[in-house]
Amino acid sequence: MLRFAGGIPLALAMGADSVLAGQTLRGEQADTGLIEALTESFTREAHSADQHRALQASVVVREINEPLLAAMIGHEHAGALYAWLQQLAFMAPGERGLVPHELVREILMRDMPQRYPKRYEVLAQGAFDWTVDMIERVESLTWEKAAQMAAEAM
Repeated sequence: MLRFAGGIPLALAMGADSVLAGQTLRGEQADTGLIEALTESFTREAHSADQHRALQASVVVREINEPLLAAMIGHEHAGALYAWLQQLAFMAPGERGLVPHELVREILMRDMPQRYPKRYEVLAQGAFDWTVDMIERVESLTWEKAAQMAAEAM
């Protein structure tokens, strides 16, 4: 069971559920079936393409807020999607927005290039463009703050 879970508590719980359902676990399942099961678990709540893109956007950046989400997914008014993200059990409030659990970030980042080629690049470009726009808009921005914003965008 420990080899199957690979040190991931959620995977351990999912493995226990599988054993209770009568399935046999093998260590190599952690690389294939487990990753697929975790991806399904995290994306189950996304009932639309917009919600799925919002979830993916949230894992591309360290922290996401509503204006950044809107820029990344190309929606002027992303309020409903941001509110939906806030409801997810694996999202936590951060200093400037929402932060996904690290396991969610890791799993969805691993899944994205396979299922949605080039989506990461599009989302990352949206985040970068938004940050550049924010730096250009603020009139009294210090060099230190601009450098910090640029570093976070990278």
